[in-house]
Amino acid sequence: MRPLPEGVYFVNRSEVQVPAGLTEVEQAACSPNDDIDIERVDDDLEVSKDLSIDDFCVLSKERLVIVPGVVTTRIRPRRDGFPRQVFDPKDIACLSSPTACLNDVCINGCAALLYSELKLATVDCAILSTYDLPRIRCNAADERIWRNISWTFYWEKNVWIVPIHRPSDSHWVVCIIYFQTKELHLFDSLADQEPWENDVKDIMKLIERFLTIARQRHSGVQIDLEGWQSRALNVNPCQSNDYDCGLWVLAVMIAVLRGRHVTGLHEAQMSDFRHYLCNLVLSIPART
Repeated sequence: MRPLPEGVYFVNRSEVQVPAGLTEVEQAACSPNDDIDIERVDDDLEVSKDLSIDDFCVLSKERLVIVPGVVTTRIRPRRDGFPRQVFDPKDIACLSSPTACLNDVCINGCAALLYSELKLATVDCAILSTYDLPRIRCNAADERIWRNISWTFYWEKNVWIVPIHRPSDSHWVVCIIYFQTKELHLFDSLADQEPWENDVKDIMKLIERFLTIARQRHSGVQIDLEGWQSRALNVNPCQSNDYDCGLWVLAVMIAVLRGRHVTGLHEAQMSDFRHYLCNLVLSIPART
């Protein structure tokens, strides 16, 4: 097991599952921001009792029948604050293939569908796009960032969900940002801890930049970057193949939307989960 990067510690819980994924996001390297403070915690910390495992139950493929037919573009109009979602046939094919890696459309579009389908009224969260962290890494202009993220009202939310693509190994991971506890919950279905070191620095840079941009437009936005902790929530890999990582990202999103911390799904259920997501997309009326 590789050593954890500074500021990251394990929640040493055998049942905990984790997400990850794949996509074609364009990312550019940026120098890390060494001024951001991530509090260091011992690697052998005991399990935190406040973590909860989601009991979301996905129906088996046999019980969730998809009628075969010609696949056409699905367009979901604006809903629940999300812009319209467009699923082209190639995206639907990607989602329905048992061994295909999910792309950005699948991740972002399914996240919007799951938000509408499963989010509890008591959960106060914003789901960021797969393109938001790359914009920070590329130092995009404030107006461009604001134009693409303001619809989430992220500055009013207590929790942010950030899907992250690692282009070097074509892998998805996800970070859940909890503002009340000042914690970053880090999920990687392959349990590779080393890449989180740079990711965490970029995530903290995202927090600072997003809140600064919001404060320029809305009074009362607070920025506090002191004493944040990052927590790696899985010790062992929960994925043994090279194509399900995007599904794990979405599974963890479901857990958070349902007021939990980690998913209770297992690898044997990923095929059924993929089928469930495909059914959600195909339930959108076809474009005529």
